[in-house]
Amino acid sequence: MNTPLSRVTSRPLTGNALAKTYTLVLVALLVTLFGVGLGATILLPFVTGPAMLVLFIAEIALIFTSQLWSRIPGWNITLFLLFPFLSGLTLTPILFFYASTYVNGMSIIVNALIACSFLVASSAVISGMVRTDLWGTFGLFLMQGLIGLILFSLLQMFFPSLRGTVIDTVVSATGIVLFSVFLAADLQRIRRMGGMDPFQMALSVYLDIFNLFLYVLRFMGVMSRD
Repeated sequence: MNTPLSRVTSRPLTGNALAKTYTLVLVALLVTLFGVGLGATILLPFVTGPAMLVLFIAEIALIFTSQLWSRIPGWNITLFLLFPFLSGLTLTPILFFYASTYVNGMSIIVNALIACSFLVASSAVISGMVRTDLWGTFGLFLMQGLIGLILFSLLQMFFPSLRGTVIDTVVSATGIVLFSVFLAADLQRIRRMGGMDPFQMALSVYLDIFNLFLYVLRFMGVMSRD
C-alpha cells in the first residue's frame, strides 16, 4: 500500500540506503518470478483452488502490518521476501487465464512485460527530471483514484453490466496512468527523503510495478478480444 507523505524534504538518502532499496526491489521481482514458476509447476493445483483466497488475505495482512515487521531485524527480510513469493503464486492463475483463453495469450504476456518495462523506465526518468513535488501535487488525487479503482473492481464482480470492452479499456488505461504516476512519485521521494525505512520504500515501489503490470496485461487482453 502506498503511504503518501505531506511533502518532500531536502534531506536525500545516502547512497547505501538507495542501493539497499533498489536491491530489495530487484530481489522482490526475482522472487515473484520464482513464485510464478513454482505455482505453474509443483503448486498448480494449490494456486487454482480455494486456497487463492487465503493467499490473497495473507498478502493484504502483510501490507497492512508492514510498518510493524519492517522494523524488526530478521522478520523484515523474511516477511518482505514472503510477500513477492505470495504475489507470484497469486499471479500464476492470471497468467494461465491469458495463456489458455487467448490464441495469442503468450504474446500478450510477453508484450505486457516489455511494455511494463518501458513504463517503469519512463517513470524513473520523469521522477528524476521533474522538480515539482509529485506527492504534494498529485498525492490526494492518486489515493482517490486508487480507492475508486478498488471500489469499481468490486462492483464489477457483482454487476455484469459494468463489464464490457469499453469499460474495461477505460479502467485498465486509468490503472496504467495511475500506477505510472504512483511509481514516479515513489521513486522521487525515495531519492529526496531521509530517514525512511528501505523495506517500506521497496515494498511501495514493488507494489507500483506489480499493479502496473497487471493493468498493462488487462489492457492488452481487452485489445486482443475477438
